[in-house]
Amino acid sequence: MKLRPIQARALASLFDYRGLLAAMSVGAGKTILSAVAGTLLESERILLLVPARLKEKTRRDFAVLANHWRMSEVRIESYEKISRVSGADILANFRPDLLICDEVQALKNPRAAVTRRVWRFVVEHREEVIFVGMSGTIASRSLMDLHHILWMSLGPSRMPLPRRPPRLRIGRDVSI
Repeated sequence: MKLRPIQARALASLFDYRGLLAAMSVGAGKTILSAVAGTLLESERILLLVPARLKEKTRRDFAVLANHWRMSEVRIESYEKISRVSGADILANFRPDLLICDEVQALKNPRAAVTRRVWRFVVEHREEVIFVGMSGTIASRSLMDLHHILWMSLGPSRMPLPRRPPRLRIGRDVSI
């Protein structure tokens, strides 16, 4: 098993920039990136967020990939669990140093509980956490759909979009 060129470029960018927003289509190999990113970055606490419907499939895929790749241990949780009251403290208690969001369009709505929780965690731990967002359908209508996701991925200093769009609010007390 070997990396495709797009996977190799994505991992190189992740290593160089300490963050990544990857627009990769279905079948382009996002699962392998999720599986090996922690090893590449020497991360100790890796959290992978996926839609609930993909959680078990991702576990099975990781079991197969472990036969071919050196992988760090990855905790897999669903966006839906993070959005519930019972899952509100998962990020704070686990304190990932690598946060990977597959199907990152799940964080598109800045008013959603899951988006606010992920945003708050990344802002509060900007120096400690590396954020990776991956999807084949990141923005469906506008760059504004992903402004906050891009900020989490690249940080304020490497942000290619204007620092202040027409006032993007994330939660009650946090805005960019």
